[in-house]
Amino acid sequence: MNAPEKKFEDLLNLDSITGIEKQKQIDILGLLFDGAIDNNSSEAIEKGLLFSKEIKYSSLTGIQKTLFHYYISNAWATKRRFKSKTFEGAWEFNMEEQAYEIYHLRKAITISAFNKLPANRKTQIYVNLANAFNVVGRFVEAHEYWDKALLIDPTHSMALSNKGKGYFYYGKYLFDEVHIKIFMIFAVKELKKSLKNPEEFYPPVLKEATEFANWFDTFIDKSTQENPPDLNEYSLGEDLALKKYREWSLNFQLYINPLNDLGPFTVACHDCLNMPTLFFLADQPPTYITLYNQMKQEYGTARFLFYESQNVTEPHYSDTDIVITDSQEGALYSYNLEKLKTSFRMCYSILDKISFLLEDYFELGIPKTKINFRTIWTNESKALRPQFVMSNNWALRGLYWLSKDLYYPSQNHEIVIEPEAREIAAIRNHIEHKSFKIIADDKILKTAYNKKKDIAYTISKSEFEQKALKLLKLVRAAMIYLPLAINDEEKKSNKVKGPSAPVMPRIIPLTEKT
Repeated sequence: MNAPEKKFEDLLNLDSITGIEKQKQIDILGLLFDGAIDNNSSEAIEKGLLFSKEIKYSSLTGIQKTLFHYYISNAWATKRRFKSKTFEGAWEFNMEEQAYEIYHLRKAITISAFNKLPANRKTQIYVNLANAFNVVGRFVEAHEYWDKALLIDPTHSMALSNKGKGYFYYGKYLFDEVHIKIFMIFAVKELKKSLKNPEEFYPPVLKEATEFANWFDTFIDKSTQENPPDLNEYSLGEDLALKKYREWSLNFQLYINPLNDLGPFTVACHDCLNMPTLFFLADQPPTYITLYNQMKQEYGTARFLFYESQNVTEPHYSDTDIVITDSQEGALYSYNLEKLKTSFRMCYSILDKISFLLEDYFELGIPKTKINFRTIWTNESKALRPQFVMSNNWALRGLYWLSKDLYYPSQNHEIVIEPEAREIAAIRNHIEHKSFKIIADDKILKTAYNKKKDIAYTISKSEFEQKALKLLKLVRAAMIYLPLAINDEEKKSNKVKGPSAPVMPRIIPLTEKT
């Protein structure tokens, strides 16, 4: 929406939008924020954000709420761009503007009316969120949203171009030479697809994408580009049950394997990413490798428990002797659901373990009883710890921003960027310590009791499954960021002072896993 100059000036002269019809209030926000970009106007951003507080949000329609969050995200994105004109501003570890931009984009997507938006608006929101995630180092998760945009419009130039550049920078952070080369091949493929519709680019962006694609031609020969390696030559095995499990995990991109982010290729059907080669003092145990192994095994178990909970339809024989009273609510109880709840709990505990590893690695000096995934980054006054201020470790930055998805009731968080964070925290608390009630999907709307008097957290089966899968994917991303962040730190300096030896990864054979 490009406002004529006079119209834009008129908007800047407004003192209030109170009393204006709701749709016009939303339109004014959009015009102000678009005009701010065209006119390089910080004043328009601040005025629009003030006006947004005058809007009675609860009275908006679903579509209006979605657009409200989309426009607000654009405002914060523009503020970030104004701030990021210097290298220092671009690499600031914690940017309030970025947090609000991501929050409002995610909020827009969670509103059911989002699906009623025009296709081009939905792709725009997905691409913007992917780009924002990529900037803050959550590059694994960024590809999920570029892919969502491309499902709507497979030829969307900006999605293809940004996805190609995303593959390039993701690949640069890997430390497996074969994986790096494959990521580069996919990067140039997406970039060249994006250039088939040059009219969709702004001229500066088109120039950048073209130069990027041409640059790839200097070190990836055309034969390799046209005949890339076959990533589906790996057998999924003869065991039918194992094959189905692998196919499911690949399709949901749940392997701790960067190649799974390229697609459900069979070559990615194993959790191959490990800690890089690390040096330890002669008398020091390989703590980080041991802990990462433990977390990976726990993640794989959580993934399989979730899979079983989705794919086992018959009652388990262990439920035969458990006599349950029907409370007339449609509440569900079974060994199968306990596997789903156990998967959820295990995922949360893995995030806690990651925080312990980072605290020890960076020697943060936090009391062991006060360590969690939010406390490791900031001191008691909520300022970033010196180890992270202005760090250019992209994957470490991703872990920091991933931590902003988590909510701990006992802490005073500055910003939480996941709209469902409080709800997920409440679910964990109720599963661990209180009453947690899963209701059959066809019964969830039929409960007529006074919910204020119910001590249980009540949720439908399908909604809990969706949240458990979301947490599983979050942990998977964290498990990829962690070794890449450690590898980047190890390249910068030798942290070990004194006689030391490297611990090289050795694969433990299946025969030893009893």
